[in-house]
Amino acid sequence: MIKYFLIKLNEIRKSISKGTFKKEVTSLFKTEVVPVEKDLQNITEVPNRKIDELKLVIKDTKQEDYKREKYKFPDKIRKNKAELYYKKDFNGILILDGNNVLGHIWYTDLKNKTIHQNIKLLKLEMSPEKVYLFDLFVVEKIRGNNFSTNFMNNSLFSLQMKGYKKAYGYFSVDNLQALWVHRLLGYKELKHLIWKRRLFSKISIPVK
Repeated sequence: MIKYFLIKLNEIRKSISKGTFKKEVTSLFKTEVVPVEKDLQNITEVPNRKIDELKLVIKDTKQEDYKREKYKFPDKIRKNKAELYYKKDFNGILILDGNNVLGHIWYTDLKNKTIHQNIKLLKLEMSPEKVYLFDLFVVEKIRGNNFSTNFMNNSLFSLQMKGYKKAYGYFSVDNLQALWVHRLLGYKELKHLIWKRRLFSKISIPVK
């Protein structure tokens, strides 16, 4: 819990410098979100020229990989989040330049020792063949030309190869970049929800 609030504190500090403080604080207490689902059975891998040109590596990682390789995340927020995610047994698909992390997307399923709180908040009907993805991020210097969409597509393909048949996620309604990534990948949008914070927990209310 302490690490979570440290992450939020650092995010608020960052939002002050970016001029998005009001939006960040408001989203802590009330957010409209769009749950999404993607059938993985027909997804195919797409070549990524920039990955090859920059000689980057895409790696599916667990907590033991992080401890052994000592991955360097681009800032304190990403580092703290990664430590929290790994501790909860979530997996991270990382874009690596040596041991420097240039991007990531995280995933979890019902086999993990910790069930992600968003699975309940999004009212997802999980099963062993379904996976939940979250927190897509790519550093600014390698963005562009649909790089993030391509990275997410190929992450979904690697999860399909692991035997998953359906992927879930979500985006907030004011996150236009996330909206277009999910639409370009053919995600189906489900019924919108309102997330409200109640002290140290959240509740989820369907949008009428």
